[in-house]
Amino acid sequence: MAKQLFLLGSLRRILTKMKRIILLATILGLLFILGCEEQLPIETKECVSDSDCIIGGCSGTVCQPKNAEPVFTTCEYSPAYDCYKQISCKCIENKCQWDKTEKFEECISTAGETLNN
Repeated sequence: MAKQLFLLGSLRRILTKMKRIILLATILGLLFILGCEEQLPIETKECVSDSDCIIGGCSGTVCQPKNAEPVFTTCEYSPAYDCYKQISCKCIENKCQWDKTEKFEECISTAGETLNN
Protein backbone atom coordinates (compact mmCIF):
# COMPACT_ATOMS: atom_id res chain seq x y z
CA MET A 1 0.00 0.00 0.00
CA ALA A 2 2.84 2.41 0.86
CA LYS A 3 4.49 1.60 -2.46
CA GLN A 4 1.25 2.40 -4.31
CA LEU A 5 0.89 5.74 -2.50
CA PHE A 6 4.51 6.55 -3.29
CA LEU A 7 3.94 5.75 -7.00
CA LEU A 8 0.73 7.78 -7.02
CA GLY A 9 2.54 10.78 -5.49
CA SER A 10 5.36 10.44 -8.01
CA LEU A 11 2.87 10.28 -10.87
CA ARG A 12 1.14 13.45 -9.65
CA ARG A 13 4.46 15.30 -9.48
CA ILE A 14 5.35 14.15 -13.01
CA LEU A 15 1.95 15.21 -14.37
CA THR A 16 2.24 18.61 -12.67
CA LYS A 17 5.68 19.14 -14.25
CA MET A 18 4.36 18.02 -17.65
CA LYS A 19 1.46 20.48 -17.41
CA ARG A 20 3.91 23.29 -16.65
CA ILE A 21 6.14 22.29 -19.56
CA ILE A 22 3.17 22.14 -21.97
CA LEU A 23 1.89 25.52 -20.75
CA LEU A 24 5.35 27.07 -21.11
CA ALA A 25 5.80 25.59 -24.61
CA THR A 26 2.38 26.94 -25.64
CA ILE A 27 3.18 30.42 -24.36
CA LEU A 28 6.59 30.44 -26.04
CA GLY A 29 5.05 29.21 -29.30
CA LEU A 30 2.45 31.98 -29.25
CA LEU A 31 5.07 34.62 -28.50
CA PHE A 32 7.20 33.32 -31.37
CA ILE A 33 4.30 33.45 -33.82
CA LEU A 34 3.22 36.92 -32.72
CA GLY A 35 6.79 38.20 -32.78
CA CYS A 36 7.42 36.93 -36.30
CA GLU A 37 4.21 38.20 -37.82
CA GLU A 38 5.42 41.74 -38.51
CA GLN A 39 9.13 41.02 -38.66
CA LEU A 40 9.60 39.97 -42.29
CA PRO A 41 13.26 39.68 -43.25
CA ILE A 42 14.41 42.43 -45.62
CA GLU A 43 15.06 39.75 -48.28
CA THR A 44 11.34 39.00 -48.61
CA LYS A 45 10.48 42.64 -49.19
CA GLU A 46 10.60 43.92 -52.75
CA CYS A 47 10.97 47.46 -51.52
CA VAL A 48 10.99 49.68 -48.47
CA SER A 49 10.56 53.03 -50.23
CA ASP A 50 9.26 54.35 -53.56
CA SER A 51 12.83 54.87 -54.79
CA ASP A 52 13.27 51.06 -54.74
CA CYS A 53 10.76 50.76 -57.63
CA ILE A 54 11.16 51.54 -61.32
CA ILE A 55 8.98 51.58 -64.42
CA GLY A 56 9.89 49.02 -67.05
CA GLY A 57 8.61 47.27 -70.11
CA CYS A 58 8.70 48.62 -73.64
CA SER A 59 5.53 50.68 -73.13
CA GLY A 60 6.23 51.64 -69.51
CA THR A 61 3.46 49.49 -68.04
CA VAL A 62 5.59 47.38 -65.69
CA CYS A 63 6.20 48.47 -62.08
CA GLN A 64 9.05 46.43 -60.62
CA PRO A 65 11.87 46.50 -58.05
CA LYS A 66 14.92 48.32 -59.36
CA ASN A 67 17.18 45.38 -58.43
CA ALA A 68 15.03 42.79 -60.24
CA GLU A 69 15.80 41.35 -63.65
CA PRO A 70 14.25 43.49 -66.38
CA VAL A 71 10.80 42.49 -67.59
CA PHE A 72 10.57 42.34 -71.37
CA THR A 73 7.25 43.12 -72.99
CA THR A 74 6.12 43.37 -76.59
CA CYS A 75 6.57 46.79 -78.18
CA GLU A 76 3.14 47.62 -79.46
CA TYR A 77 0.82 50.53 -78.88
CA SER A 78 -2.46 50.54 -77.01
CA PRO A 79 -4.38 53.63 -75.94
CA ALA A 80 -4.48 52.10 -72.44
CA TYR A 81 -0.69 52.50 -72.14
CA ASP A 82 -1.10 56.28 -71.98
CA CYS A 83 -3.16 55.83 -68.80
CA TYR A 84 -0.05 54.64 -66.95
CA LYS A 85 1.46 58.12 -67.33
CA GLN A 86 -1.22 59.36 -64.90
CA ILE A 87 -0.16 57.10 -62.01
CA SER A 88 3.00 56.32 -60.07
CA CYS A 89 5.01 53.16 -59.58
CA LYS A 90 5.35 53.01 -55.79
CA CYS A 91 6.34 50.79 -52.89
CA ILE A 92 3.01 49.75 -51.39
CA GLU A 93 3.04 47.19 -48.57
CA ASN A 94 6.64 46.24 -49.46
CA LYS A 95 5.75 45.47 -53.08
CA CYS A 96 6.38 47.57 -56.15
CA GLN A 97 3.00 48.27 -57.69
CA TRP A 98 1.02 50.92 -59.47
CA ASP A 99 -0.77 53.42 -57.24
CA LYS A 100 -4.01 53.16 -59.21
CA THR A 101 -6.57 55.93 -58.99
CA GLU A 102 -10.19 56.26 -60.01
CA LYS A 103 -9.07 58.52 -62.90
CA PHE A 104 -6.71 55.76 -64.06
CA GLU A 105 -9.47 53.13 -63.93
CA GLU A 106 -11.74 55.43 -65.98
CA CYS A 107 -8.93 55.98 -68.48
CA ILE A 108 -8.39 52.21 -68.87
CA SER A 109 -12.12 51.69 -69.33
CA THR A 110 -12.33 54.41 -71.98
CA ALA A 111 -9.23 53.05 -73.75
CA GLY A 112 -10.84 49.60 -73.84
CA GLU A 113 -13.97 51.06 -75.43
CA THR A 114 -11.78 52.81 -78.02
CA LEU A 115 -10.16 49.48 -78.93
CA ASN A 116 -13.53 47.75 -79.31
CA ASN A 117 -14.97 50.44 -81.66
